[in-house]
Amino acid sequence: MSHTPGPWTLETGTPGDGHHYIQGADGSDVVSTDDGWNNNYRNYDERLANARLIAAAPELLVACRAALNDRMFKEWPGIATMLMAAISKAEGK
Repeated sequence: MSHTPGPWTLETGTPGDGHHYIQGADGSDVVSTDDGWNNNYRNYDERLANARLIAAAPELLVACRAALNDRMFKEWPGIATMLMAAISKAEGK
């Protein structure tokens, strides 16, 4: 199974409600901070930062794959290992 195609966009809530919605390219919701997340322990700014990171996930995965295929990174095994680990985590391996 693959993830919802990117790019993903972030629709921000207000500091009063604190819910942020990540939407797929087709406009459907991918996830929101109201999907069972326990927001009682996170302030608005932290929830927004988390939502921004989630929204960037498809582009980050593409960038990791591209970097792993770049000859320069193959010369630095530590970075290649981190890239492979991030890709594996994103793919559920």
